[in-house]
Amino acid sequence: MSFFSEALAHGVLPGIAIAFVLGQSTTAGALLAALAMVGGINLIRARSPLGEDTSIGVLFVGFLALAVVIMSSRAGAWVGDLNRFLFGSITGVDDADLRRQGRPPSSPWPSPPCSTEPFW
Repeated sequence: MSFFSEALAHGVLPGIAIAFVLGQSTTAGALLAALAMVGGINLIRARSPLGEDTSIGVLFVGFLALAVVIMSSRAGAWVGDLNRFLFGSITGVDDADLRRQGRPPSSPWPSPPCSTEPFW
C-alpha cells in the first residue's frame, strides 16, 4: 500500500502540469491523472501477466517521465512559474510567511505531557 501511495503521489504530477499550462484547476488535473493511473493499473493487471506491483511500477515511472516531458516542453517552458509552483521557491517567501512559520502551532487537542513513563 505504501508503494501505491508513493506512485500515486508522483502519478498526479502530469495532471497538475497539464492543468497549470492550460490555466485550469490543478486540483481537477490531479484528480483526472490519479483516476487515469488507477484505471491504467487495473487495466494492466487484468490484461497482462504482470503482477500488481509491476503494473504500479510501470505507470509510476511512465507518469513521472510524462510530467518531466511536459515541464520541459515548449508548452511548459513559457509557463516559467510551473517549476516554482510544483517545487517552491525561496524567493517567494515574504515577511508574513516567516511570521506564520514562527508562531507556535495551535491545536484543539492538548499535547501529552513529556514523561518517560508509558501511557498504558
